[in-house]
Amino acid sequence: MTTDSSDAKRSPISLDPDGRPASQQLVSLSQAVLGPLDALVKAQIHAARSFLNFVFQVGFPSDAERAEARERGEILAEHDPRTVSFDLEQTGPDNLPLKTTLKVPTLALLPITPLAIDSATFDLELSIKEIARHTQQKGEPQDDARRPWYLVPDPISIRGTLADEGPAGTPGKSATIKIHVQVQKAPLPAALTRLIGAVSQQAEHKGRPDPNSSTDSSH
Repeated sequence: MTTDSSDAKRSPISLDPDGRPASQQLVSLSQAVLGPLDALVKAQIHAARSFLNFVFQVGFPSDAERAEARERGEILAEHDPRTVSFDLEQTGPDNLPLKTTLKVPTLALLPITPLAIDSATFDLELSIKEIARHTQQKGEPQDDARRPWYLVPDPISIRGTLADEGPAGTPGKSATIKIHVQVQKAPLPAALTRLIGAVSQQAEHKGRPDPNSSTDSSH
C-alpha cells in the first residue's frame, strides 16, 4: 500500500485499505478474536514448511546438483540422500596401513528437532459500538421452527473498534493486541523418524590398501 504525506497525521494502526484508523473501523467480536488465532495457525504452518524445506535441502541433493553430477559422469537418483565422506587411516590385516572412506548421510549427522507452538495467550480490548440480533445469513432471520443453529435462543452480534476515538473524532490511542506465545520442541513425525533411521543405515564404510605403503599386501 502506498503512503502519502497525510499518513503522518493518521493513526499508525489501520484495519482498512482506505487508511481509516482503528478507532473508526468497526470489526465484529469474531473478527477480533479470529485475527490472532489465524496468525498463530499461519505461524505454525510456516514453521512446518520451513522445517520440511530444511530436511530436503540438507538431506537430499537439489536438481542443480544432480545436473552437475551428470556432467561429471555421476548419477544421483532423485531420492538418494546427500552424504559426507571422511577419509580415515587404520591398520589392516598383517599390520598393513589401510585407508578407509566413511560415507555418512548428512541427516544422520544433524540434530533435527521441529518446533511447535505449545500455548498462546492474547489480550485485546474491543470498544463496543453496536449490538444487534445475529442472523445466520445476511438479511435472513433465524427460523425458530427449524432446528436452532445456535445454542442460545437469541444470539447477538457485537461490533466495535479496537481503539477509542479521541476528542472531536480525532484518532485516539493506538490499538494493541498483546500476544504471548510459548514454543517447545515437537516430536518427530513417525514417517520422518523411519526415514532418518533408514538413511542412517546407509552409512558406507569402504577400505582400500594404502598405495604409499612399501609393504606388499600379499606378503
